[in-house]
Amino acid sequence: MPSREQVWDAAAAVLADGGRVNQKLVLAALRDAGIKGTERTIAKAFTAWKVSVRYEPRPEQHDPPQHLTNLHAGFVKRMWDAAVAEADARLDDVRVRLGHERDAMGQLLDETHIRGEEVSRENKTLRARQVVMDVEIAELRKEVAHLRRTEFWDRVIREVVEILPEDRWMTVQDVARRLPPSLRQEALAKDKALTPGRLHKQMRLRDHHDRWFDLDAEKPRYRRRAGWTGITQAPKARRGPTPKGSADVPDPT
Repeated sequence: MPSREQVWDAAAAVLADGGRVNQKLVLAALRDAGIKGTERTIAKAFTAWKVSVRYEPRPEQHDPPQHLTNLHAGFVKRMWDAAVAEADARLDDVRVRLGHERDAMGQLLDETHIRGEEVSRENKTLRARQVVMDVEIAELRKEVAHLRRTEFWDRVIREVVEILPEDRWMTVQDVARRLPPSLRQEALAKDKALTPGRLHKQMRLRDHHDRWFDLDAEKPRYRRRAGWTGITQAPKARRGPTPKGSADVPDPT
């Protein structure tokens, strides 16, 4: 019966040879050393050796047969070729999609540029129209202001005709004083101050045919025309020569 040390030495020798350490090889090593034993007689010592060295047997590795190696290599190559082909197909799809997106973006940029030019031309046209409209509006405002002034002085003259007597002369200063204060305020808003000189000028402008009142030839004073019955029924123009001084009347100061 081999001792513990003999079993351990035989197991170490088998391990040193690079073989797989098992009872069969350990017994062979013991027999080579002239020591007899059986699996039962070495079992306890052999188990203790494996625990002490933490022996974990590795499975024996054998090269596969050549035809299996060739099949494996062919399979790997086919898998690789399929993966490369799929990657190339996906890359081509990506390239095509990017090309379509590039073309669409180019068209969009062209349309945007064209639309920008159209908008620019439209803006220029609108600005030109705005200039014309501004001029027209300014002219209309001037015309409206002129009409308002004309309507205002027409009302003033109607007031004057109602104030003037037929049997005596009244200076333009007296006429201006007797006009309602509201007319003087309105004159400042629509034209200019209602002064005797401006009143005299407006009276002559609106009665250059001597229909409503007579003008004294010596100084700017007035009286209502004889036969006047109302502002809406002014007498016809007087026939014959114009009274002396009525054609060129100086503005009173």
